[in-house]
Amino acid sequence: VLFFPCSGHRIERSTSCAQKYQVIPNHSACLQKTAIATDSGISDEDKNVIVSKHNEYRSVVNPPAVAMAKMSWDDEIAMIAQKYADACKGLVHDGGRQRSIPGE
Repeated sequence: VLFFPCSGHRIERSTSCAQKYQVIPNHSACLQKTAIATDSGISDEDKNVIVSKHNEYRSVVNPPAVAMAKMSWDDEIAMIAQKYADACKGLVHDGGRQRSIPGE
């Protein structure tokens, strides 16, 4: 369950995001954390629970998959998602390009 306690504030861009993200206009990795964003990040234990549960549910699809790939945690994707969450944009979604990983 996600909770977005953010509304009515200005979104700032970070000048300290990695160069590879700066080449994409309005990339989510370049958003600044707002003052109203509280507890940020996720523990290693929670990462393991999320991945395990996700793979568990994927393993019981019907009809069964012939070669269901296992999901794994990606720290770079998680960082981009966390930057977006910390910017408190609420239920407004970024575009696919704004969360892409340049060079991949």
